[in-house]
Amino acid sequence: MRQARFVLWWETLWPAMWPPFGVALVFLAVALFDVLPLLPGWLHGLVLLAFAGTFLGLLLRAIRQVRRHEPRDEAALRRVERDSGLSHHPLTALSDDLAAGQDDPVSRSLWEAHRRRALEAARSLRVGLPDPRMARRDPLGLRAAALLAVFVAVFGTWGSAMPRLERAVTPTIPFLAAEPGRLQVWITPPDYTGRPPILLEPLPEEQQARGEPAELAVPAGSRLLGMVEGGKGQARLDVLDGVKGDFTALGSGGTQRIEMVLEQGSRLRISQGRSILADWPVAVVQDVPPDIAFAGRPETGERGRLRVGYEASDDYGVTAAWLVVRRQDGRQEERNISVELNVPQGQAARGFRLSSWQDLTAHPWAGLPVTLHLVAEDALGQRGESEAQQITLPERQFTHPVARAIIEQRRLLSETPEARRQVAVRLDDISLMPESYGHDLRAYLSLRTARHRLQHQPGQAGIDGAMDLMWHAALRIEEGDLADAEAELERAVQALEEALDRDATAEELQRLVDQLQQATENYLQAMAEQMMRQGAEPMPAEQFAADQVLRPEDMQAMFDQLRDLSQTGAREGARQMLNDLAEMMQNLRMAQPQQMTEEMRQAMQAMEGLQDLSRRQQELMDEGYRRSREGGMAEEENLAGAARQEELRRELGEMMRQLGESMGEIPSSLGDAEQAMREATGSLESNRPGEASGFQGEALEHLREGAQQAMQALSRQMGPGLAQGQSMPGQGQDPLGRRMRQPGPTDDGTVRIPEEMEIRRSHEILDELRRRSGEPQRGPDEREYLHRLLRQF
Repeated sequence: MRQARFVLWWETLWPAMWPPFGVALVFLAVALFDVLPLLPGWLHGLVLLAFAGTFLGLLLRAIRQVRRHEPRDEAALRRVERDSGLSHHPLTALSDDLAAGQDDPVSRSLWEAHRRRALEAARSLRVGLPDPRMARRDPLGLRAAALLAVFVAVFGTWGSAMPRLERAVTPTIPFLAAEPGRLQVWITPPDYTGRPPILLEPLPEEQQARGEPAELAVPAGSRLLGMVEGGKGQARLDVLDGVKGDFTALGSGGTQRIEMVLEQGSRLRISQGRSILADWPVAVVQDVPPDIAFAGRPETGERGRLRVGYEASDDYGVTAAWLVVRRQDGRQEERNISVELNVPQGQAARGFRLSSWQDLTAHPWAGLPVTLHLVAEDALGQRGESEAQQITLPERQFTHPVARAIIEQRRLLSETPEARRQVAVRLDDISLMPESYGHDLRAYLSLRTARHRLQHQPGQAGIDGAMDLMWHAALRIEEGDLADAEAELERAVQALEEALDRDATAEELQRLVDQLQQATENYLQAMAEQMMRQGAEPMPAEQFAADQVLRPEDMQAMFDQLRDLSQTGAREGARQMLNDLAEMMQNLRMAQPQQMTEEMRQAMQAMEGLQDLSRRQQELMDEGYRRSREGGMAEEENLAGAARQEELRRELGEMMRQLGESMGEIPSSLGDAEQAMREATGSLESNRPGEASGFQGEALEHLREGAQQAMQALSRQMGPGLAQGQSMPGQGQDPLGRRMRQPGPTDDGTVRIPEEMEIRRSHEILDELRRRSGEPQRGPDEREYLHRLLRQF
C-alpha cells in the first residue's frame, strides 16, 4: 500500500511540477550562455521578472494539483489489485465481515472459503513503476531539449559558471547600480631578491572567464598591499590554496586596506560584496637552497698554498660561501676549519665561478689527509653543500734547520698533546742557542713565551697559544721581515675586497688602495732584503721588480687604474684588478730566487737584451712598411735599413754567445731568427723591401719563440717559479706577469675591465653630475636626484 501511494503521488507530482522545472532549466541555460548581460539593463530586469513570475505561477498551480489529487487508501488498494492482475476486488474481502448468517454454519463455511481464496490471491501482490504519461502531455519532447541545453551550457562554461550566474541575476540598472570600488594592489618581493615592486592591474573579464594558467611569478615571502576606495560592502582577499583575509576600514572615508605575506597560492581574487573586483592567476615560487660545487680538483701551489676553484648558483643570489676542512679520521670534529670564500654582489651572485688561494699551512693539520667541503648560503639562511674532495692538506717546506725543528715539535704537540712537557724542554734548548737563528730577538721571545705557556697554562688554550707562537717563530727564522710584510699585504687585499663587497664609499676605497700600494711596496722591499741575506748582491726593491719584468711605472699605472675603477663605480672591474694583483704577487713569490750566480745574472741580462732587440726589430719592420705605403723607398733608404738590420743581427749573435756561456745551450729559434735577419739584410741591399718585410716578420716571430725557450731553460736552473714570474710581451702575459684577457682561471670572460677612454668618460660624467648638483637654479627634486646618482659612486 505504501508503494502504491508513492507511485500515485509521483504520477501526480511529476506532470504538475515539470512546467516550473522546465522554466528553471531554460533560465539556467540562458544564464550560462551569458545572454542576459548582453541586454539593456531594463530589458534584463524584465526578463528576470518574467522568468520569476512564470516559475512562481506554475509552481503554485503544481502545488494545488498535487494537493487536490493526493492519493487515498482506496485508490492505492485499487492500484495494487490492478497491477497484480486481480479481479473482483479480492483485497476488499480481507477487510470485510460477514453481514448476515453469523450463526448459519453453511454461510460461515462459504465465507471462510471466500476469504481463503482472497488470501491465496494476495500472495502474488506487486506494484508497477510510475507512469506519468509524459509522452502524451509533452509530445514534442521539450523536456529533453531543455536538459540537453543545460548539459551543453554546463560543460561549455566549466570553471566560470558562478561568475556567469552572478551576472545573470544582477542586472545593471543605472539608477540602482552601485559604483564598484577602485582597487590598487602592490606586491613587494623580499629585499634579498632584488626585484622591484609589482603593481597589479585587473585582468579583462573575458581573460578571467577563460581561467588562464598562472602568468605572474611571485617570490615566496612577498608582501601584498591592497587598497579599495569606495564601493559597497566588505572587501575580501582570497588566495587560492593559500590564505583568506578581510580588508579593514581606514576611518570613515570608505577606504579599506589589507596587508599580508604570500607564502603559497595559485590564484589571487579580491571581491567586494557580491562583485569580484579583480582575479589574477599567480604562482608563488618558493626559494630553493643554493648549489655549490668544486670547479676542478683543488691544487697545491708554491709555498704550500691551496688553490680552490668553486662555482655556485642560487635563484636570488648567494650571500656567503665557506670552505670546510674536516679530518678524514673524524678526530677533533668540533674544531673543523672553516674558511670564508669571496662571493660577488648583485646580479653576479646568482651564478658565478671563482677561485681562491688559501694559506692553511699554519694550521696543525697541514700535511695530514683531510676532506674538503664547500658550503653556500642564501639570504634566507638556506645552505647547500658540495660533494667531498679528499686531499692531503698542503704544508710549508722550511729550509732553515732551526725552523724545521720548531715545526717538528709543533706537529708532535698537535698529534700528542700529552707531550707538552717534552716539547717545552725542546723549545728551551732551541731558544738558548740564539746564534743558530741569527740572534733574532722576536724569534727568541716567541720561543720563550711558548715554553712558558706549555709549562704554566693548562688545557687546550695553552697548547693552542704555544703552537701559534711556534709557527710565527719558525716563519721569522725562515723569512725574517718578509713574513710580516706578506701578512700586511694579505690584510690590505682582504680589507679592499670586503670594502668592494659592501659598496663602501669612494673615499674609503681610495684610502684602502693607498694602504694596499704601501703594503705592496713594503713587501717588495722585504723580498729584496731577504735576497741579500741569502747571499745575493744588494739591490733595491725597484731593481728586484725590474728583474721580474715588473717596472715601478707598471705598478703605479696599475694602482692608478684601480683608483679610477673604484671612484667611477666600476666595482666588478676593480675586483678583477685586485685578483690580478693577487696573482702577480703569487708569481713574484714563486719567482723569488734563492741565490743568483754570475751565470744566472748574465742570462738575465741576455733576456733583457732579447726584449729590447724584439722591440727594435718591430720598429724597423713597421718603419719599412709605413714608407712603402707612402710611395716606396729610395735605394739609399733601403741600404740604410739593411745596415740597421745587420746591426741587429750582430747583437743577436752576441746575445746567443752569452746565453750559451751562461746556460750551456742556445735556443734553436734564435738561430732561425739570425738566418731570417740575414735574408732580410740581403733583400734590402738588393732593393726588394717587400721581400725583406716578410723575412723581418719571421725574424720577430723566431725572436719571441727563442726568448720563450730561453726562459724555460733558465727556469729549470733557477726554479719553476721564474717561468711564471717573467714573460716576454706577446707570450700570453702582460708586463705585470698577469694572463692576457682571455678566458681562464683568472679571467673567465664575464668581467671586462673598462678601457682608458671609458674611464675618462666616466670621470667626465662624474664631474658633470657634481657641477649640476651645485647649481642653485635647479629644482629640489632634480638636485636630490643628482645627489642620489653621486652616492652611487
